[in-house]
Amino acid sequence: MDSVTEISEEDCEYLLRNSVNLEKLSLRPAEEVRNFINALKEQESQRVEEEEEAMQQYVYTTSSEEDFEESKAEDALKQAEVKVSTTPGLLQEEFCENKTSILINAFHDETPEMKNCDYCQGKRNGGEENLPFFMRGFTSGKMRSDDFQRLLNLGYTRSGNYFYQRNIQKGCCDVYQYRVDVEQFQLNSQQKKAMKRFYRYLANGRTIQNDLKEEEKDEQGLLERLITIGSKFGIDENKISIKSTKGGSHVSNILKLVSENDIRKKLLSQLQDAFGPVRYQNDLAYFQKSQGIVGHSDIEDDVEDLNILDPNYFTHYVKSFIPFDSKGKRPKHKYTIEMHRCKFTQELFELGVKYESSIHKRETVDESFIQSFYCDIPIYNPQNESDAQHPCEPEAVGIDRHRVFKDEGVYPGEGSYHMYHRIDGKLIAVGIIDLTSEILNSAYFIYDPEYRFLNIGVVGAIIEMEYIRMVKQLYNPKLRYYQLGELQVACPKLNYKLNYQGGLVLCPTTFKWISINQALPKIKAINLMTQEQKQQLPYIKLSEDDFPQQIQDEQEDLINPDLIYQGKRKCKVYQLFKPDTSSKIRNVFKSIYQSVGPEMFDSFNFEFKTREEKSEPKGGEGKAEDN
Repeated sequence: MDSVTEISEEDCEYLLRNSVNLEKLSLRPAEEVRNFINALKEQESQRVEEEEEAMQQYVYTTSSEEDFEESKAEDALKQAEVKVSTTPGLLQEEFCENKTSILINAFHDETPEMKNCDYCQGKRNGGEENLPFFMRGFTSGKMRSDDFQRLLNLGYTRSGNYFYQRNIQKGCCDVYQYRVDVEQFQLNSQQKKAMKRFYRYLANGRTIQNDLKEEEKDEQGLLERLITIGSKFGIDENKISIKSTKGGSHVSNILKLVSENDIRKKLLSQLQDAFGPVRYQNDLAYFQKSQGIVGHSDIEDDVEDLNILDPNYFTHYVKSFIPFDSKGKRPKHKYTIEMHRCKFTQELFELGVKYESSIHKRETVDESFIQSFYCDIPIYNPQNESDAQHPCEPEAVGIDRHRVFKDEGVYPGEGSYHMYHRIDGKLIAVGIIDLTSEILNSAYFIYDPEYRFLNIGVVGAIIEMEYIRMVKQLYNPKLRYYQLGELQVACPKLNYKLNYQGGLVLCPTTFKWISINQALPKIKAINLMTQEQKQQLPYIKLSEDDFPQQIQDEQEDLINPDLIYQGKRKCKVYQLFKPDTSSKIRNVFKSIYQSVGPEMFDSFNFEFKTREEKSEPKGGEGKAEDN
């Protein structure tokens, strides 16, 4: 290694810091090595100046959650990207570890956002207006599913590949994190009706209007016939009652209104003559489902058990709260479910445009929006070797490029997925979900507005909880929680989530999940406070648990993690940026450190990474056979 021994010890250390392969370098003549070192230092100096200028514009600047458009500062960063042209083979392979990676070119601390909050429009009780909201967050190009679960339990949520945590006490409105314990969940009356109508539509192709008429017709017709029969036995018609059961049949008290056994037997006989088999139990008469109830279609197709013949038939994916009887007459409509990796497809794009334009009234919905909001999700299963070995993706659009679009089966394990819902082969809805060991995070749900009459938003949420029940029973006994994300009790955009009971809310101070019924009085009291009153509180604490251990200032002063530059080498922030910018970046390090704690912070990789523009189409549709 003669060429190396002629280099000073300082230069040797410099080469090692820059991940230069000394073994290959030792084969070069000494003069060539010296020229290489000088060129490398000159390029580094130029890079520092360019990146410094870009970072001055970009640090603390984050793309809008709603628009997801690349900022001008991000464009400046791309222009500042170093295009190193050194001797081939001297730099090592692209850095990759089975760790979560945080991109420092897209993160910020709790600097207030002066734009209007989407939930309260910057307004609060007492006439206060133009209030800022506070949150800290970061973009990730690679996020382990177990780390994401820990973030959810610390009050974080995500939008695309941006992960953020709100400061409730400082912010304009009080946005908490909400989840449902599926083991405690029970359908309310409106949710039962929604599921029954959906099932009727599958069975008979009926619309809601027809269902309502059929329900009224069935129940009113039955009551009128009971009154007629009861009058023969001297029964007061005003005392006869009738109710629907969970299964869609009916129950009446008519037999209870007859005191003598002999007369009761005669009445029961006449009821059976009029209605067919009638079950008599606890003085109540139970009547079979009428025609039109789920599982008894008028369709004269051949009998076919779709549950057995089609692996994507929805009954394979759910453990239903209300059973759907697929035996007997063939349903009018075939409902199937598929699980896919988060991947841009033309079919998804077209559905997204319909949904965003019609439901959210967005004037412009382009591929970039669908790509970044629906598909660029970095959450992966650390046990999946292929994903674990994939390098961190840059902040630019296109995280899904390496993924293959194919049916992943009923339970593909932890990670982020698109749950495709089809009726007769047509894509009518997509649930964008994240699966961890204990949680299904319902990040977003889109649907075809033509199917809005089915109350498909409610149906989709119930199906996702039924999916949790099925997975828990057959695949993963730890899966239990249905994460609905942000909750603001005074905001109609969010407070509908309270309809899903068995609810738990996260205390923003102790980070303990407590019953929403226990927390609601405190939440409502805080909501009635002015901004000044709220900020004068020592803390916002919903639970009675102890405070978490506080991080000491001296611990924060020691924060100085390695930074991975462009996936090629490790260095310190001060080696890339001037003191002012380095100080700003370290403040953001401290903010993340405070929110996640030392153990989780130390498990992260921090990267500065951008992507070169390529000529290939953005978000092209991948196919299994192409790989």
